[in-house]
This record gives sequence, structure tokens and C-alpha cells, in this order.
Amino acid sequence: MEMPELTVFQNALTPMMHTEMAEAHTDLVSYYSSPMRMLVAANHAYFDTFPDQEPGMYMLEWSFTPQGHEQLITWEEQVRWGVAWHRGIMGRYGKTEWALQAHRRLWQFPEFREMWESGGVGYAHSDDWEVQVMVHGRPHRMTMENWLMYNDTDAPIMRSRGRLYPLDD
Repeated sequence: MEMPELTVFQNALTPMMHTEMAEAHTDLVSYYSSPMRMLVAANHAYFDTFPDQEPGMYMLEWSFTPQGHEQLITWEEQVRWGVAWHRGIMGRYGKTEWALQAHRRLWQFPEFREMWESGGVGYAHSDDWEVQVMVHGRPHRMTMENWLMYNDTDAPIMRSRGRLYPLDD
């Protein structure tokens, strides 16, 4: 299964999806390509929380950047799960060009190589997910609700809506 270009995913966003992003002022609303978790679009609250992310970025790859290390309080737990999930994706799509390119980019990170060599495999996570992140210098708990959305294109999209709760209150 080859993945369409980013613009195909962006063009597959419906008016309702754009409205949700525009109207959600405090919730973090984002859309990702599925299964590769490439950021397609997000609202202002999302980009205020994650200012260094941009459409077209593979989220696991972002996790290994200095910003990902700094922002993810539970980095080890989240990234280990992400690498196990990536291994599952490679098991199914590993001969596709998009999967091979993503894997080559991840291989540049020594921590990725170490986690990859541990052999963990993951295929799914819960629809409701919680992560601890630093936002503007303060620790927060971020809950996320994820839904896989289908449309009449070949662009499967994952919708994520999250909310931040300060940990130090």
C-alpha cells in the first residue's frame, strides 16, 4: 500500500474538519495520515503546544528530536511504544517506499536503533491516550481521543482531539 502525497490528505479534510479546528480554541485538534502518523493539519492550540511540529512530519521522528526529548516528560515510555508500533507498521508495509524512507530517517537516531533492536512490536493503542508534556515551561497531562476516519479518497486519516491539564495545580 503506497501512501498518497501530503496534499492528497490535506485535500481530503472536509469542511467539518476545518470547522472543528477553527472552533476548538483550547482543545488540541489534529489530523494525521494513517497508518504512518504524518501530521496533516492542526489547529492553533495544537501548534501553540507543539510549535516545532509541521504538516508532513512523522510524529515518531519528531519524538527523537531535541524538542521531543525536552517536551515529552514520559519520553521513554511514549517513544518505546512508538518504536514498537513502528516495528508493527514495518512488518505490514516495510516494502513500501514511504515506510522505508521513514525507517531510514529514524535509523539516524542511536536511541531509535537501541529500541528497535529490543524487538518490541505493537499494533494498536487505546482510543483514549494520555501523555505528560511540558508546555511553556509547565508540566501538563494531555489526554487524547483518537478516531480513524474514512473518506472517499485513498487517504485514511486519524483525527485526534486533546486537552491539557496542568500537573502542578
